[in-house]
Amino acid sequence: MKVLVDTNVVQYVAAGENGVTQIITRNKSDYEISDIPCVSPVEFTESTLISGD
Repeated sequence: MKVLVDTNVVQYVAAGENGVTQIITRNKSDYEISDIPCVSPVEFTESTLISGD
């Protein structure tokens, strides 16, 4: 048997199980129904530089 696993699903489940608070991705549309907030790399960089985190 061959099984294909969508890596987005694997990453999403792993993120949820490990307390991740944001997903950074170039493909935000892949996570439209995500419970975890999703940002682009540019959005993350801009918010990090502004907040200083």
